[in-house]
Amino acid sequence: ERFPFIAGFKARFLYYSNFLEKNNTSGNHYHHIKQEILIPLQGDFEVVLEAVGTKEKETISLHSDEHTALYIPVGISHKITSKEDRGVLLVVASTPSSDDDEIEYKIE
Repeated sequence: ERFPFIAGFKARFLYYSNFLEKNNTSGNHYHHIKQEILIPLQGDFEVVLEAVGTKEKETISLHSDEHTALYIPVGISHKITSKEDRGVLLVVASTPSSDDDEIEYKIE
């Protein structure tokens, strides 16, 4: 809260996703409430994003050695794939996870 770098985003929940083999995938959903920032701690990842309203797609590579982060606003479906045998992704979220705010949306 002391250093807001995205207007309206307040970090309230942290967790990490552990990817145990190459090409493991997580996501294929979007949120109405929760915003997320993805920070790769170990490994390389491919993130496919799709705007639910417009169907516009974008693919982004995240590499832990580049010290990058990716902000995912509401209404953007996301699919994350590990490109290495082991990967760790830190997720900084605006709210805790909730079943009613995780809307399945498969990105092809």
